[in-house]
Amino acid sequence: MESDYGEVLDVLGRQLTACAAGTGQLALVTGGLAAGKTHLAHAFAAHAAATGALCLTAAGSAAEREVPGGVADQLLCGPRVPRETSERVTRLLSTVTPETEAPVLRTLGAELLTLARQRPVVVLVDDAHLSDALSARLLAHLRRRSASAPVMLVLTRWDWEQPATDRVLTDLTRQPHTHLRLAPLTGAEVTGVLAAATTPEYAREHAPAVHRATAGNPLLVHALAEDHRALGPGLPPPPHGLPHSGPAHAQAALSCLTRWDGALLTTAQGLAVLDTAATAPLLAEVTGLPPPPSAGRSAPSPPPASPRARACATPRCTPPSAPP
Repeated sequence: MESDYGEVLDVLGRQLTACAAGTGQLALVTGGLAAGKTHLAHAFAAHAAATGALCLTAAGSAAEREVPGGVADQLLCGPRVPRETSERVTRLLSTVTPETEAPVLRTLGAELLTLARQRPVVVLVDDAHLSDALSARLLAHLRRRSASAPVMLVLTRWDWEQPATDRVLTDLTRQPHTHLRLAPLTGAEVTGVLAAATTPEYAREHAPAVHRATAGNPLLVHALAEDHRALGPGLPPPPHGLPHSGPAHAQAALSCLTRWDGALLTTAQGLAVLDTAATAPLLAEVTGLPPPPSAGRSAPSPPPASPRARACATPRCTPPSAPP
């Protein structure tokens, strides 16, 4: 079930209250690409810190996915961690081997649980699906040891990743957890974003096209709102139901397509060439990518009715197409 931004923050807030009372918590926040997960993570981290919790944050990265202990280093060697603790962690991570990994994980977990004796600890990992293997095993180890400790784990991940290949999800979802999926912006919310950038009258006229073309993706909606603000309030109604767009939207769409591996951008380029003739087998032939399996990940949502509307579509639905 999808929840809006405010609802997810409310649920996380209640989990934090339970954590402070001594019950460990695990929250998995998922959503489409550029759906607002990182913004929500920062907002919750600020809230948790304001309540007096020790908030340890990290972000997974495709570039560092093969660096052992990269996420663990971010969590336990950051500025909020006592220096003596971070020094011990640094030494441990520099000497870990396959033979010593088990005791190292136990020691790292013990270090964090020691911090939780002083005040609640929130461990927040953004893009957790990009965590290195050692850190993923540390998170799973910590969850198993913190059921009765004031420790809350909050992990965000893109829901494109297949569960079978997600190191973090595979281990952690065996434990009791709360799964929160961020919903895209509603039509009313898109109207509000556009009204804040232009005028209420302008927003009512243009918001339906923006919402239809972006499927409510927050990054693309805000980018189009910026383009509309820059283009001025005198624009006529959008032609053929397509929203007016400019450089902010172009940059946002490119940012979406380059956040993941090269296959996503290649897929978008293939769809741009094939347009309405695209099928999975034909797309695989044109791009050289393997066709999707018949089972597993569900098919993307149908594209907007107009081929040109794909230029504004969220990557979760359809990547941009070539200009006409």
